Amino acid sequence: AIVEQLKGIRCPSTIRQKGLKVLSCPDAIGRLIQKVMNHRNGNGTNNFIPQDIFNPNIPKPTAKTYESVDTKNIKNCPECGCEVEHEGGCVVCRSCGYSKCG
Repeated sequence: AIVEQLKGIRCPSTIRQKGLKVLSCPDAIGRLIQKVMNHRNGNGTNNFIPQDIFNPNIPKPTAKTYESVDTKNIKNCPECGCEVEHEGGCVVCRSCGYSKCG
C-alpha cells in the first residue's frame, strides 16, 4: 500500500520534535495518512474508503484551481526587478531565484 511505501523514506532534511522523528517529507505524508486511516477506521486496517468521494450530492468543481499566467510577457522579475529568462515553460530569475511556470 502507499502508506508502507512512503513511511521510512529517508532524506538529509529531517524534522525532529520531542517524541517524533520524521525521516523525510514522504515519511511525514505516510505517517499522516496512517493517522487519518486509524482515526476514521478505528482499527488501523487499510480498508479506508472516503465516502465523500462517492457521494453524488457533492458538486463537482467547475473553476480552474490554479492561476493562469502568460509567462511569455513577463520581462522583469516581480520580486527583484531584474531581467528574467524563459526556460522549459518557466520564467526564471537568475538574480534572486524566483520561478513561475505557466
